[in-house]
Amino acid sequence: MGDKTGIEWTDSTWNPIAGCSIISPGCTNCYAMQQAARIQRMTPDSHYVGTTRVVHGNPVWTGKIATAPNHILFAPLAWQKPRRIFVNSMSDLFHENVSDEQIAVIFGIMALAHRHTFIILTKRSARMRKWFEQDFGLSPAALVISDMYVTHPAIAGRWPLTAERALGVGQRGWPLPNVWLGVSAEDQKRWDERVPDLAATPAAIRLVSVEPMLGPIKTGFTRAPKPDDYSGWTGDGPIDHVITTRGQSIHWVICGGEGGPNSRPMHFLWERQLREQCATAGVAYFRKQWGEWAPVSAMSDAAMDECYEPLPEGVDPERRRRCKVPCTVMHYDGSMHDVTAPRAFEAGNHAMTMFKIGKKKAGHLIDGVGEHRAWPVART
Repeated sequence: MGDKTGIEWTDSTWNPIAGCSIISPGCTNCYAMQQAARIQRMTPDSHYVGTTRVVHGNPVWTGKIATAPNHILFAPLAWQKPRRIFVNSMSDLFHENVSDEQIAVIFGIMALAHRHTFIILTKRSARMRKWFEQDFGLSPAALVISDMYVTHPAIAGRWPLTAERALGVGQRGWPLPNVWLGVSAEDQKRWDERVPDLAATPAAIRLVSVEPMLGPIKTGFTRAPKPDDYSGWTGDGPIDHVITTRGQSIHWVICGGEGGPNSRPMHFLWERQLREQCATAGVAYFRKQWGEWAPVSAMSDAAMDECYEPLPEGVDPERRRRCKVPCTVMHYDGSMHDVTAPRAFEAGNHAMTMFKIGKKKAGHLIDGVGEHRAWPVART
């Protein structure tokens, strides 16, 4: 696969491993399963072969993990211009079928490619925490990388590497300054399970991806009072220290709705409340998009006209109109009921009419603001 991506918060993707398995509701409509299946069909000799199978007409992960060929594995070392790189958009680095040694090699490559910033997301937060707790250092990985490198002169020629340099990298401690670690948390259950593990893991930046957002979330963020010896605080703006239950900082939250033909809508209050919690605690917040579904409140008049059949001239505009696109009334608790002609706003339980108009038309406007795209700053 190429390294170009349409993901808003990264410049490139890098997939040193491929393959995964479904672990929670956020995986149900995983875009990577669709992509992996397409690669299998188009490239029958690819390392993606066998990573998915068809179930009821849809591709599903098999659990097979495949290591990428060396020209992909070492690719970041040849990229000269610094960039943000999303690691394993087509897998999970801490999947149970990825060995400790494989993880170490990938961390070794990231340590060597220090000009780039690597962003890792996992749903296997307990495995991630355990991997770091066993202090599996970079030195073994550096030796493996060095041995692999000298056997591939075409790769090594693009970034000369000596055993001494590899060992020097291997002696670095945690956290690596150019590696950001994060978890995916699509609902409250997954937030409560995964974020404490993330908080217990050493990282230059810790982030949480709430995408797809499938329910309301109480973050548990609290802003710590300024310690007398906290020299990083200037006295201006919010305090740069947000803690979770384990007393460690979470620096960044990304939020977005779900894409794809079987996508589920995101209630506007779920997103608003998450954004407000981040703002109160001083956590950088990055809003991606609504996904395939958008509420009436976020739609332009032109978009509304595309969703409803026009009313005859002179008819009360509050009268029910028939939908031209899939529509549903969604409640705060996530329950939905389909209607053929909903009102713009339905009463009770913060009900909101949602229209499936596609990611591009849905956009990311909320509360009259189009951009909520803050970036984290490393804390010390």
